[in-house]
Formats: sequence, C-alpha cells, structure tokens
Amino acid sequence: MGSCPSRPAPIVLPFLPAPLAPRRRPGAGGKTGSAPQHAAAEMRQAGWSGGEDGGRKRTGYLELTVNSWAYLCAAEAQESLQNSAQLERGPRLGTRPGPQRHPWCPARRRDAGGREGTRVQCGGWHLRHISDHRRDLTPRCSVGMGGPPVPRMAVPPSTYPRRLLPLFLGLFQSALLLFFALFVTYDEPSAQAEDTNLVANQVYSTFPFFQDIQVMLVVGLGLLLTFLPRYGFSALTHNFLLLSFSMQWALVLQGLLHHFHHGQIHLDLHKLLISEFAAVTVLISVGAILGRASPCQLLIVATCEIPTYLASEWVIVTCLGVLDVGGTITIHVFSCYFGLGVSKALFRATQQPLHPKETPTTSSDLMSLVGTLILWVFWPSFVAVLCQPGDAQHRAILNTLLAMSASAITTVVASSLLERDGKLSPGHLQNGSLAGGVAIGVVADMAMPPVAALALGSLSAVVCVLGFRFLTPLLGRKLTLHDQCGIHNLHGLPGILGAAASVVAVLVASKDTSGSQPSQLSPALCQAAGLAVAIGASLLAGLLTGAALRLPCLARPPERLCFDDSLYFKIQDQAESPGPDSSAEEGALALKEQV
Repeated sequence: MGSCPSRPAPIVLPFLPAPLAPRRRPGAGGKTGSAPQHAAAEMRQAGWSGGEDGGRKRTGYLELTVNSWAYLCAAEAQESLQNSAQLERGPRLGTRPGPQRHPWCPARRRDAGGREGTRVQCGGWHLRHISDHRRDLTPRCSVGMGGPPVPRMAVPPSTYPRRLLPLFLGLFQSALLLFFALFVTYDEPSAQAEDTNLVANQVYSTFPFFQDIQVMLVVGLGLLLTFLPRYGFSALTHNFLLLSFSMQWALVLQGLLHHFHHGQIHLDLHKLLISEFAAVTVLISVGAILGRASPCQLLIVATCEIPTYLASEWVIVTCLGVLDVGGTITIHVFSCYFGLGVSKALFRATQQPLHPKETPTTSSDLMSLVGTLILWVFWPSFVAVLCQPGDAQHRAILNTLLAMSASAITTVVASSLLERDGKLSPGHLQNGSLAGGVAIGVVADMAMPPVAALALGSLSAVVCVLGFRFLTPLLGRKLTLHDQCGIHNLHGLPGILGAAASVVAVLVASKDTSGSQPSQLSPALCQAAGLAVAIGASLLAGLLTGAALRLPCLARPPERLCFDDSLYFKIQDQAESPGPDSSAEEGALALKEQV
C-alpha cells in the first residue's frame, strides 16, 4: 500500500503540437530553455515542442493542478487591469514596465522528485522544464507590469458545504420515511355509498384548486424569482426544493400537534393543502435574502419558520378568531416580517452594496414577468380554496379578480407617473400587479360591494409602487435593511392595508358574515390584535433565525460569488472555458466540478 501524495494528482491534458516563437535564454550548464512572454499566451497555444533527447523533439503535455486554471485566469485579468491603469497614468520617470522579480524565486531548483531543471520567470509565472519533457505551472510570484504585486490566490472553497446539503437532506428524508412508516396512514375506505359520495365530492371540489396552487408555487413563483440574470437555475431549483421540504416538514408538525389520535395520523387532501400553505410562508420569506444565502441556510430558515407559523396561526385563527380566508395576515404579513428579521440579523448593520450580477437584464425581466402572469391567473384559486363552498367561495373569486384587475391598471398608471420619461418599470409591473390579491385575501369572502374590491386593489398597487420607489431605499439607508425581492412592498404593505380594511369591513358588515367569533373581544379588535401578533412573532422569530444562520458551518457564499449559478450548478460552457474576467474562486470551482 503506497503513501498518499503530497499534492493533488495532476491532470494531464494532451495538446496537438504547435511551434512557438520562443525567446531563448541561457540556462544552467550552457543549455537553453524557451519561455513565452506570458503564461496566458502559453495556455492558448495548442502545444509546444519540449527539450531535446538525442536530437529528437518530443511533443509536450501541459500538467494542471486543480487550482492552476483559476490562478491563470486571475493572473491574466490582473495584468489587463494593471496595463490599463499604467496607460492612464503614464510611465513613471526612471522606470519601465516589466515583470517583477523576487530574490526568493531562483532560476534553477530541484523539483519534488529530485529532478533538476531550469525555471524561467515570465509575467510572474515559472515554467519548469523537467527531464520527461512536461511543463508544470506553479504560481510563485506576482504578475507585474510596473504595479504592486498580486497576492497569492485563495484556495478553492472546501467541498464540505457541498457535502453538507445532501447529508442534511438525506437524513431528513430517512427520518421522514421512518415516521411515515410508523405513524401515518390513510382513512379506511367506507362501505357506505353516502360516505363514498361525500369523499368524492370533496376531492372533486378541492383538487382543481389544489392543482392551480401547485402551478402558482412551482412555476409562477419560481419564474418570478428569475429576475436575477445569472441566478435563474438557483432561483427555480431552490424554490422547488424549499416547497417540497417545507410541505413534508409541515405535514409532520401539523399531524403531531393537531391530528395525532390513537398513535396514528390520518392523511387527506385537506391536510396536504394546509401544509402547502405553510410552505408558502417559507417561499416568500427567503425572497429577502435571495442570492446571498446558501441552500443550507435556506433549509434552516424553513426548519425554523414552519413551527413558528403553525403556532402563530393557531393563536390568530383559533384563539383570537381572526377572519383571514386568503391568508393576508397569517401568510403574507407573517412571512414578510419573518424574512426581514432574518435579513436584518444575518447582515446586521452592514449595508449591502449593489452587486454587479444583481442588475436584471431584458431576458431575466421577461421571464419574471411571465411568472407574474401565471400568478395573476391562478391567484383566485389560492384565495378561495379554503372558503365554504357556495356563496362565500363565489364572492371570494369575484372580489379577487376585481381587486387584481384594478391593481394591474393602477400599477401602469403609478409607474408611468413616477418615471421621468413616462416609461414603465418592469419591477413595478412584476409586483404591483399582484398587490391586489395580497390585500383582498382577508376580506374576500365578506359581504361588501364590488367597488370596495376595486378600491382596495388600486390602493394596494399604489402602496406597492411607492414602496419600491421611496421606502425601500430609505430603509436601506436608515436601517441597513436588505430586501432583495422587495417582499415588504408586495406582501408587507398590502397585507397591512388589507388588515386595516378588514377592521373597517367587520365594523360595518352585517351579522350574516361568514365565520364565527369565539373570542370575547370585539371582532374588529380581534382583527387588529391578529395583525399585531403576526408582526411581533414573525420579527422575533426571524431575528433569532437570522442569528443562527451566521454559523460558519452553514457556508454563506462569499460576496463575489453571490447571485451566480456556477456556485451550485455544473454549467457546461462556464466549466469548460472560464473567461479572463472570472474570479479565482469561480475558475477553480468550475474546473473542480469538471474533474
């Protein structure tokens, strides 16, 4: 059994022979060795002709360690920047540009195997000609064109965070399999025709709404998050992963808290629907830290948010008797301020600068707008699915459509007036068109005139657009609050507006309002108390969760690798040829994924 090598095994890449125009330099012992003027030029060559062996020239090979390609890209980019800076400031008196030499970089040294060769410094890279006619690129000194030395590049990120994600998910799924095998079952089929017809009617009346909600969350919300041009794969995949994880986690907790009878949990479509509503809170909350958090951090957010949501919903709906059929208070307001609390605790008082990969492009905004249209079409199903079949469900569908159509038109008006040239902002359209559906949810099934739904939809759109234009920059400057997707403008402000409208609606509504009020407090006061509980509980839990996300083991991505799919996905074109403008970490990571 052999011992482990002292360094990673090199990757030998054969190239076709191609002659170079070498610059001959006398070496030790009177022999000569060729050295290109820059290491990047050497990489672009198809091959080289190595040393002489009995008068014959052999075709050489290029040996790359895992980090070599990343070092080369960083060196080439650094030299380009220094050349540009040198041209701007002009030559310095008494100096001329040239590669820097260091006294600790000898021209001749024995390698690890005891073989003696000649090292020639060229642009900060040392090319070693060894006896087997191969070349080893080793970064030793800086690339300099009259500027300061380049620091040694960082080692590629550890594979530990990559192994942590499948380990976490694998353990979770294994525990879930064991739990379902022991405690979860279905209802036994009934032999009576009346019971069979009742179950069939429930399935036929609920499952179409359930399908619409699935399309909303998987396709619509996923596409809405693709406004980041280089984060589309991650946005869609992380959204789908969090939905599946949160729904299963909510099924377990909900079954243990509310449906655990005689050692069994009986599963049906209604319980699955309630668990999916719990998962929606996670999908909304992570929008505040989208692109700046690792998948492990997002899973921790889901793990902490689901039990907090179930507890707050029980207090708001069961204890206080709040009327909220569309989840305006329990889902939208709660998830918004939970996500803002996580963002505040995760980034603390550090104001996040605008990232170069953060600016949307035309194609990314177009995909996000397609997600908005899908959400707009299916939103009435999300609001009306939990209503009592009949008049209440009918009113909920009509009021939601009226509010969302009014919000779409008002968004166009407000966005045009706020822009100096009168053009529309894609971000305003993507969010303001949905604000009416957020605000109307709490009063959707109440007996109110159609004009109230239109007015509420218009006001919510105005609040959302004004929030994007003025409130978000203000909160960023004064409170250093980072909100990547603007969830405060789409879910927080319209949700508060809808809760205020529910207080007014309850005060003026007739006695035949759907639902009951088990609390001894007045119905209007219960609505206001439910809003306060949702904001307070979500902020506190979000701050605690954000503090937990700062643990080093959760592998928060470095700043320059945020908003980039290449950190989590094997993208073929980037992995094969990382450009010269790529950072050292990106190039090393892409090459490592290819290996």
